[in-house]
Order: sequence, then C-alpha cells, then structure tokens
Amino acid sequence: MEPFLREWRQDALNKAQYDSAIFIGDKLLALTGADEDAFWLAQVHFAMGNYTRAQALLSKSDLIVRNASCRYLAAHCLIKQSRFDDALAVLGERNPTHLIPTSANKRKAPTGTAAGEDAAASLTGGDKGGPSSSSNGGTGASGLNADYPPQGHHGGKRTAIFAGSKSSTATGKGHANSRSLGGAADKAGAGLGERRREREAGIEAETAAAVAAAASAAAAAAAAAAEASNRRREAGMCYLRGICYTKQNVFDRAKECYKDAVRIDVQCFEAFQQLTKNQLMAPDEEWEFLNSLNFESITIGPIVAGADGSTPAEDVVQEAADFTRMLYSTRLSKYRNPGVFAAAAESLASHYRLGNNADLLLARADLAYTQCRYEDALALTSAVLEEDRYNFGAYPLHLACLFELRMKNVLFLVAHDLADQHPEEPCTWLAVGVYYFATDRIAEARRYFSKASMMDAHYGPAWIGFAHTFAAEGEHDQAISAYSTAARLFTGTHLPQVFLGMQHHAMNNMAVAEEFLKTAYGLCREDPLLLNEMGVVCYHQDRPKDAATLFRKALEVADDMDCDPQAWLSTRINLGHAYRRMRLFREALAQFDDVLRLGGKNAAVFSAKGLILLERSQPDEAAIVLHEALAIKPQDPIATELLNKALTEMAASSTVLQLTGGNYGVAPGRGRVIGALGMDEQENSTGDGLLDAERRASLEAVGEDIGLDTVARFENDLFQKRAAARQQLADAVIGGDAASARAARHRQGRKSKGKGKDDDQEGAGGEDMEGVMEGGSVAATGISGGDNTNTGGRGAPRSWLTRMSRDPQVAAARRTVAASSRDDARAGPAGQREGSG
Repeated sequence: MEPFLREWRQDALNKAQYDSAIFIGDKLLALTGADEDAFWLAQVHFAMGNYTRAQALLSKSDLIVRNASCRYLAAHCLIKQSRFDDALAVLGERNPTHLIPTSANKRKAPTGTAAGEDAAASLTGGDKGGPSSSSNGGTGASGLNADYPPQGHHGGKRTAIFAGSKSSTATGKGHANSRSLGGAADKAGAGLGERRREREAGIEAETAAAVAAAASAAAAAAAAAAEASNRRREAGMCYLRGICYTKQNVFDRAKECYKDAVRIDVQCFEAFQQLTKNQLMAPDEEWEFLNSLNFESITIGPIVAGADGSTPAEDVVQEAADFTRMLYSTRLSKYRNPGVFAAAAESLASHYRLGNNADLLLARADLAYTQCRYEDALALTSAVLEEDRYNFGAYPLHLACLFELRMKNVLFLVAHDLADQHPEEPCTWLAVGVYYFATDRIAEARRYFSKASMMDAHYGPAWIGFAHTFAAEGEHDQAISAYSTAARLFTGTHLPQVFLGMQHHAMNNMAVAEEFLKTAYGLCREDPLLLNEMGVVCYHQDRPKDAATLFRKALEVADDMDCDPQAWLSTRINLGHAYRRMRLFREALAQFDDVLRLGGKNAAVFSAKGLILLERSQPDEAAIVLHEALAIKPQDPIATELLNKALTEMAASSTVLQLTGGNYGVAPGRGRVIGALGMDEQENSTGDGLLDAERRASLEAVGEDIGLDTVARFENDLFQKRAAARQQLADAVIGGDAASARAARHRQGRKSKGKGKDDDQEGAGGEDMEGVMEGGSVAATGISGGDNTNTGGRGAPRSWLTRMSRDPQVAAARRTVAASSRDDARAGPAGQREGSG
C-alpha cells in the first residue's frame, strides 16, 4: 500500500494538485510515520504557501533535530515568515567550512563508476588478466588450455589427452567390456574431475571477490552520494544564513555565507546569483573568487555517467566543470576580462547552442551597455523580451537603454503594460519612475522610485534612480544621503562612490570628492567615467598634468573596451583643455580637431579653439573659428566676448605693423615675441604668414618663458624706433627741395659746364634719397619695388635713385608719411599700446 500511496502523492504533486497531494500524504504519514513522508508533506504545504503549517508539522517529533532536510525546510519557512532570528537559531550561525573541497580532499565523480566497472567486468567474465567465463560455468577450452602447461614442441600430448577424454566417454558407454581402455579412461576422468573441482573452487572464490568488490563499490557510491547530498544541504543552509543576514543588513556576514555556500557546493547557483545580483563583490574580487572555486568537485550521478558509454566518467566530469565555469563567467562584471567573457559566450553559443538563450543575451547586452553601445544593447534586451515578455531580470537594463536613447514613447508603453499586468513587481514602478524622469517630471519620478525601493529594500536600480532625482534638482545633501544608502547596500559596485564624488565636486568640496573617487577607483579601475571624473577634480585643483594623465588613461581604457568613440567626446574635450592649461597648444588643437571630426560640433569646442588661437597671438584665425561658434549658438556669451577680443587685437596689430609701403605679412602680434628675442621677423618664402613647423615650435617654446613686462617694453621700444624712422623720412621729404638746390650749386662750382635738365633732376633725386638712406634703410620704410637688396646707404646705384625720384608714387608716399608722422606725434606711445590690447 505504501508504494501505491507514494506514487499517487508524487503524481498529484507533479500536476500541481496540492490538495490531492496533501490528502494522500497525510494518510501515508499516518501509515508509516517515516521522516521522509513527513518531509514530503511539509514540502507540499510549503509549495502552497502554508509556511506556518509546514513549520509546525516539522517541529513535531523532533524532525528538525533528526533530519537535515527537515531543518533546512523549517528554516526556509521561518524566513518566509520574516522570522530571521528564529531561522538563524534553527540553522546555527557557523558555516561548515570543513566541507569546502581543497586539493587534499578533491573529489572527482564520486559515483563509484570505476570500481563498478571493474566489478561488473569480473562478474561478467571480462578479462583483465583473469579467467574468462563461458555458458557452462567456465569449463570451456580456453580455460583448460590456461590450466595445462606446454607438454611438447608440437603439443601432441595435449591433443591426445583431449581426444582421450572424449573417446573414454564413448568407450564407457558403448564398449563396457573393454577393461584396458576403461581403466585408462577411469584414471583420466579422475584427474580431470579433480582439476575441474579446483577450477570451480577458484571461480567461486573469484566470483565471491567480485561480488564483494561490487558491494563495496556500491557502498562507496552510496556513501559518496550521501556525502554529496549532505554537502548540498549544508550549502543550502549557508545560503539561507546569507538571506537572514541580508535582511538584517549585515552585508559582510551575508557575503561570507554566500561565498561559503558556493565553495561547499559549486552548483549552489542561488548563492552565486545573490553575490552577483546584489553586487557584493568588486570586479577584481569576483574574478578571483571564480578562479578559486573547485569545479572538479561537481558530482555526476551513475545515470549521467553511463549515458554515453564511449565517454569516460572523468571526461564527463571535466566537461561539466568547464560548462559550469563558462556559465558563471558570463554573470560577472563586464569591466574586467572582456576577452574571457567573449570566449565563454562563443563556446556556449557554438558548442552548446545557447546563442539565443535569454541569460546569454542579457550578458551580451550588459557588455554592450558597459561599452556605451546603447542601440546594440537595446536590440538584445528587446529580443529577450520578445521571447519572454515578463522576464523581470531584463527590465532594468532595457529601461536604462531606452532612457539613454531618449525613447520616451516606448518607455510610456512599457510602464503602462507592466502597471496593468504586474503591479506587485518592483521593476514595474521602476519603469514608471524612469519614464517620468525622462520627461523631466522629477517629483513624480522620485515618488515611484521610492515605491519600488519600499517594495524591495535591496533593489539597486530604484535607489540609484531615487538619488538621481535629487541630483537633477540640485539638492546635493539629499542626493548624498541617497547615494550613501546605495553604497552601503551594494558594497561591490563603484557607481555610488562615483556619484558621491560628483556631488561633492558640484559643492566645490574637492578634497572630499577626491577621496570618494579614490575609493571607487579601488573597487574598479577600468571605468572611463570614473577616470574622467578624477581628471576633472584634478583639473579644478590646478593640477593639469595629473588631469591630462587621467583623461588619456580614460580614453585608452575606452579604446581597450571597444567603446563607442562618440560616447567619450567629453573626455577628449577635457583633455584638450588640460593641454591648453599646460600651454601645449598644438596638442590641444589636435584634440579639439578630433572632437569635431567625430561629430562633436558645438559652440564650446569652437570657442576653446578660438581661445587657444588668441593665446598663440593669431587673432585672424581665432576670429574665423569664433564666427563658426556663433553660427552654431548665436547668443553664446563666451564666443561673443572672445570674438570682440580677437577683433580688437586684429585692429591693434594692424595699426602697429602698418607702414607706408604696406604690411610685411607678419602674423599680427607674433612678431612681438620673436622680435624681443632679437630674431629675424621675415616670414618664409611661401608668404602664408607662418614659419616652418620646427622653427615655430622652438620660437613658441622660448617665447612662452618671456614675461609680460618684457613684451611691453619691447612694444614700446619698437614703437619709438618706428616713429623716429617715420619722422626722419618726413623731414627728408620736406627738406628735399633745399637739399636739391645745395647739391646743384655744389656741382656747378666743380664743373665748367652744366649738364642738362635731366642731369640736374637726377642729381637732385640722388641727394634726396641719400639723405633718406642715412636716416634709415629702405627696408625699414616698407617701400617695395626694384632691387632692394643693397639698402646700406650711400652705395646704392644713382640711376635707381633717379628713377625713384621721378616716380609719381614716391611723391604720394612722401605725403602719406608726413601725415602719418603728425598723427603719431599726437597719439604717443601709451595710446598705441592701449590700442593694441
């Protein structure tokens, strides 16, 4: 009757007919009174949600003390009733760490398969150096041949013996009155019978030994199975201890309980999921913990081990260990070892056909989100939700992708669907809060984030969203409080520490912000966001060199992680500003050009380029760049102010460098630094206003070391020298007629006959220009035309001077210089410096 009732109970339990299972289970327990039947009845009550009734049933007859399975189920019932102290009293507070497999007690496939195979081979006559059996009890010819030693070179005696044995039987039956043959047959029969009895005795002994070995192997297998079952129960109780400590907010002890549960039984996925889901371990700690697990301790049942007779049991265990390791590696943080994750995902997809599995797709989506490839991550999460519309584990990542892509309409539909179908789930109200947060309705978003966190006090996304609402409104104190709660609940993630550092940075508490960011860096060293924030803090602490180092490292990490380049344009802009502060202008311009090339066309980038060009004394180029900034954002105050400064410098530089013959083409203002160094201001032969790259780099490097006072003195001296040259040229032009008359009288006194009108004009022009040359070279006046290589004074060809005096443009130049000299005399050097900016 008992087997019938047990089968009936199990069938009802399999069909979720719990009332039938309870009815039959109660009758079965009344008949047998066995602990096993009591456990199964309590299990049915637990499945129905009757936790108090199941716990009361297990408390009877000291089932909790006698049976480990009953103790586990009773503790689970107490946890469901939120009686965590009572559950800990049932479970005990110490973890059985002695059960953790080590190298000393390493177990491989404790199923007794090897011993069982040997025993089975002995029972079935399999030859491993021993006798083989046959259908007649092991008396076949091969067995006899094994007993007899070689009798001769040709084996004739053995053949005679075999023939004699057969013929003796025939003779005994058909020729009974032949005594000679009968006596020989009797003797041979007696010898064979004795040897047969010896062989049978040996076979019986071997059979008994094989039976004993098989029994021993079966006992070992049973003991190993019992040990494995005990380990699993103890691991399950460690997991329940972790649940109790988590509910009591004792996260350190909870983490140790979860880790011990996985160490004792590597197949305790519940504990491993609590470690990764609640982010109780840092990325480095997660991978270190995974490598410390003994996956070879996985137990394989005899049915699994014998499913494929061609595969040895050791290979089955190794394959199971590798498979479990790959599954676990896909659940870890994606900031570390993306190559290991990619290899595991590829193997699971190709060899085990798990490419479309929901967990593997979510792992790949998590990696894509970490790399800021939001569209790819959204495609993967959408594929998961198409197969399973209410896979609640996929919704936090799915909602984050929708928020980053600003897909408000889709957020609205998802939130409404979840609110209609599953209002009891925390992710439902998380979706509602994300929708309101995306539409800038901060108060409503905060209310629903708070509701989600109250439904599950350890729901991390709800706490982060709740804190973000305060940060969006500038309520830094409340935001810091919420982020601190998240950091306390989720000790393994670095994001709350990063957000705390950002809030203190917004409050200008740079030292405190740096401490929080360093704490986050201790948890995760491969997050570009963290490295960028650390660089921003260093930048505002007037440490541009450290800031540039951190910005470069952030870009390197993002490149190693194969992140979307456009996601980190802000970091590249920050690097350009750090270079600008370090006066590495060419490197800064290169970074800003990369930003513009990657699509980051905004007014701030053009304004930064304009500022650098102004610092390099290139107002013309700066004005062009700043006009582009104002084309993007016409009311940008920074670009407007910088453009006004650029135009002012352009006007001032044009006034200082403009001479009678025009401008030399020197870059406005740049000649000040170069001239102060006593170097040539002549530009290169290309006429583009730029020196070659090597010379320009050396001049700029030296020019940066010159102080503002030196530049000011140089400007004053240059202005005075040019004013004096202009005045001398004007005086020479005004007194040209008197000098010409004196030169004519002098020539008439020396010559007996005068030349002619043309010669007099030539001599007059020559004396006039000689007076100019004494005051300053032609090159200094800016006059161009003819061969101006010989500008040293009196050695100039007189025919050239004659042509100059006859040129009508020279007369116009003289009048211009005279007027300019009068204006300069009224303006003075101070006004010129003020105009130059």
